[in-house]
Formats: sequence, structure tokens, C-alpha cells
Amino acid sequence: MVLNERQAGAAVEGVEQHNRSEDRIRVSLLAVDTHGMTSVALAIAKLLGFDLCPRLKDLRERKLFIPRGWSVPESLEMERATVHRVSLKSIECGWDDLVRLVASIRAGRVSAVHAIHRLGSAAIV
Repeated sequence: MVLNERQAGAAVEGVEQHNRSEDRIRVSLLAVDTHGMTSVALAIAKLLGFDLCPRLKDLRERKLFIPRGWSVPESLEMERATVHRVSLKSIECGWDDLVRLVASIRAGRVSAVHAIHRLGSAAIV
């Protein structure tokens, strides 16, 4: 199914609506194409209880952003695949708002499409 706009919001919304029903098998992993994928969509999906697995275009050029001071395997350091710029303090400052947003999506008060569209303007291409 081609959505012509960002696919992540519609994908997350679809899984969340499916998982709300108690008589269905819960979806725990959803694979999507690269189009419109954002870090916001990945975070929201994880907090809703499933993994959103995009096909990442140009994976070789991607970097893994990790908190300052955290250790990573030497092979990743040698390939320069990591960037130590994530601030745990910034994550802590925004955590309550993110959890509140996810609770609103779970309760059906906000659509995942709208939330991801508003927060995820920087898509991974």
C-alpha cells in the first residue's frame, strides 16, 4: 500500500488501533519502508509497545547517536559509526511530555498520524 505522504504515522496508528482490540493477536513488530521515517515515530511506537522497523536507506552512512560517556563495542568505534552527543538531561526534561503524548494516543484522544506529523518534521531519507 502506497500512502504518498509519511507512512510512519499511518503505520503506528494502524497498529495501535489493531492492538486496542482484546480479541486479536497483538502486533509486536511492523516493518515499513524508509519513506517518512522519523526518530519520533520510532520512539512513539516503542512506547506503545511494539517495534517499528524501517528499511533504512544508505545504512552505511548512518550514525548511532549514544549518550555521552557510554561505552560501545570497539568495532563500532573503529568504523566511526557512533556519535557521543546525546544528552540524558535533555531526554529527562522532555520525558514527561512524551509519556503524556503516548498516553493520549493510547486513549484515542490524539491520532498517531497527527502527533508524528507535528513532531517529526525531520524525516530520515
